[in-house]
Amino acid sequence: VIQFPGSTFKYTVESEGSKYTQDLMYIDVYNDCKTTVTGAIDLYGDYINNNVIDVHHIGPNSTSRVDVRSIVDDNAHSSFLGSITVDKEAINTDAQLVNKNLLLSNTATAITEPQLDINTKEIACSHGCTVSNIDKDQLYFLESRGITTNIAEETLKQCFLTM
Repeated sequence: VIQFPGSTFKYTVESEGSKYTQDLMYIDVYNDCKTTVTGAIDLYGDYINNNVIDVHHIGPNSTSRVDVRSIVDDNAHSSFLGSITVDKEAINTDAQLVNKNLLLSNTATAITEPQLDINTKEIACSHGCTVSNIDKDQLYFLESRGITTNIAEETLKQCFLTM
């Protein structure tokens, strides 16, 4: 994707139970652009999902937000390679890269690799990646309110993908 000056680009990927998916996204961001990439992926069985998202800020005064979340169960595998590159001329860039993964079994796999390549000082950039399990306290809280374990887990999964 090439974003011309002053443009807005929004991309959302939602996936549930695809045997094998691969999303490759390369975005060149010029001046005064807004870029948003979101993802909600639910994997189970032997399903595999690979995401590569590369946001390259070339011009000044642009923003980008990348937020990809995956739920990984059974023997499923998720990988995420996200990068933000900010050129020297891309001053006043505001970029954020987030990847969160929720593992639901001992055999599920989530690999996440965030990368920042910053070539100027006049910017605001951040990145963060997590791999975690369902919070037992949150599960207990819902169960103590009379919600069955299956429904409580499903509720927490949906909250994870949408919050």
